[in-house]
Amino acid sequence: MSGILLIVPPEPTAEANAEALINLLAGTFSTVKRAPHRPSEAERALKDADIALILTDANWTDDITAHGDTARAINYALSVPGLPLLHVPLDGAKLSVDALPPDFPPQLRAVAYLDAVPVHLGDESQKMTSVAHLAREMAEVLENTSDNFEALVLSPTIRRESSRRRRRWPINFIMLFGIIIGGVLMLVVAQAGDRPLPGTFITVDDADDDDDMADMPEWFIGFVADLSGANADSGSAMLQAVQDVLAERSTLTVNGVTAEIGLLVQDSRCSSGGGAAAAELFTLGEDVVGVIGDQCNIGCTVALPLYETVGLPAISPACTAPELTLNPSATFNRVIAPTTAEAEAVADYLLALVGDGVALIYDEQQHARQFAPIFEAAYSDGGGQTAIIISTETGIIDHDIIAEDIIESGAGAVYYIGRAINAGAIRARLSPDLPFVASVLGDVVAFSEQAGDNATGAIMPRLTAPPLVPGFTPSAAYAHDAATILLDALNEVAALDADGELTIDRAALRAAIRAYQGDGLTGALDCGDDGDCAAAHVDFLTVRDGELTEDGS
Repeated sequence: MSGILLIVPPEPTAEANAEALINLLAGTFSTVKRAPHRPSEAERALKDADIALILTDANWTDDITAHGDTARAINYALSVPGLPLLHVPLDGAKLSVDALPPDFPPQLRAVAYLDAVPVHLGDESQKMTSVAHLAREMAEVLENTSDNFEALVLSPTIRRESSRRRRRWPINFIMLFGIIIGGVLMLVVAQAGDRPLPGTFITVDDADDDDDMADMPEWFIGFVADLSGANADSGSAMLQAVQDVLAERSTLTVNGVTAEIGLLVQDSRCSSGGGAAAAELFTLGEDVVGVIGDQCNIGCTVALPLYETVGLPAISPACTAPELTLNPSATFNRVIAPTTAEAEAVADYLLALVGDGVALIYDEQQHARQFAPIFEAAYSDGGGQTAIIISTETGIIDHDIIAEDIIESGAGAVYYIGRAINAGAIRARLSPDLPFVASVLGDVVAFSEQAGDNATGAIMPRLTAPPLVPGFTPSAAYAHDAATILLDALNEVAALDADGELTIDRAALRAAIRAYQGDGLTGALDCGDDGDCAAAHVDFLTVRDGELTEDGS
C-alpha cells in the first residue's frame, strides 16, 4: 500500500512545501509521503497509491518544464485506472489552461481541470483551516475509492464527517490535443457487409483524406469501456454486442432520407483519465448523438459533468454507483441496477415476510449509509413502519446494548447493513427465531464465527446477474440492451429540418430514452424519470453451516 502520495518537482521550495504539508497531515492520515523522483520508482508507487495530490505553486509550470521526470510521473498518474487525483494549489497559486506557456507538455494541461483544493501554508491565519478542508476532501474521496480507508484515516472526526458528506469525485479532464497525441482509437462501423472485426481500429490519421472522410457516417454512437486493462474481457464482450446490434440497424431513415450510423470507440481502461478523455472526444461536436458506456463507476462519474454540459445522453451497461442516479441527471442512464437496489428488494421481502415493525441497524460504511435511506423509503412506501433505527460506528459499537434495544422495540425482524463481524455479533445476542437479514461487507464465514449457532437461518441478499440468454454473457446482454434502447430512441426522434437534412434533437432523444419501456435480454426495462432502466435481480440466500444456500431464495 503506497497510501497518499504528493507529486512535486525536485526543487527546494516545492520539496519544502511538500514536507510541511506532510507534517500537517500526519496526525490525520497514517501514510503520507512524497512520490519518488526516479520514474520507475514513482510509477510503482503511483500504481499502488490510494490517492495522489499534485502540488502546484507560483513556479510550478517552469519547474515541470525543467523536470521531465516529474512531468512523466504526473502523466502516468493520470493514466492509472481508479487512482483519484486532487490538485492542491499552494498560497494563492493559479493554474489556468489559457495562461500555460506554449511549450508546456500538452498532456499535463489536464491538471488545470482537476478538482482544486487550495492550501495556504504561508498564511498562519488560513493555514490550519485550509489544511483541515483538504483533509476532509481527501477522506471523502478515500472512503469512496479505497479499501484501506480505515487504516489510512486516523481521525475519527474526519471519518465521521466523510461518511456524512455527499460524494464528489476528482475529475481528470484531458484536453483534446492530449487525446490526439496519446493516440485516439476509433472504430467506424458503417454497413454490415464491411463491419470491422472486434479490435480492428482506425486512427484519426487513417481517416484524414477527403475520400475517407466522404465515406464516414453522418452520425456516431460513442462507445467507451476497458478494452486493454484488467476488465478487457467484459469490455470486449460489450463492444461485440453493440457491434452486432448496430450491424443490423446501421441507418436512420426519415421520409426516404437515410443517414449512416457509425461507432466511435474509446478504451478507458477503467481509469479517470481514460473516462474523461473519451467524454472530451464525444462532446466536441454534434456528430456523436449518444454514448454507450462507461464500464466502470469512475469513468461514468468523471464523464457525467461533460455530458450534462452539452446534453449528450449516455447509457451505461455496467456502472452501478448509486449516486449516478440519486443525484438528478438529465443525461445518465443505465440498464444495470444500482447496488442500492438490494435495499429496495429487502424492503419488499420483509414487507411480505413480517409486514410492519422492522429494526433497521447500519454502520458508518459508505454502502450502509447509502442503503439505509433507500430501504427506509421503500419500506415506508410499501406501508411499513420501522420499530427502531440505530446508526452505529464500528470503533464504539456495543453489541449488547443494540440487541437489548432491538428486543425492547418489539421488532418483528432485523435488517442489518454493514460489517459481517458486527452483524454476527448482534445476531448471536438475539433469538434465532427472529428473522435477521444482513447486507454485509465480509464473507459468511466471519458472520458465522461471530453468530455461532444463531448464524443458521439468517438471510443474506445478493444482487445477481439476469438469467443468461443463450449466446450472451451478462456483460454482452447489458450492452445489447443499452444499444437497443439508444437505437430505438434515435429512430423515434430522427426528423428532417427545413433543408431536408436529417437531424437529431438531443432534448427529444433524452426524453425518448427516459420514456422507454420494453423487454430486453436482461428483463423488463423502464427508464423512468431517473434513468435507472433495469429491474434488480436479487437472491435471498440462507446461512447454513457457514455457507450460503439457496433454500432461502
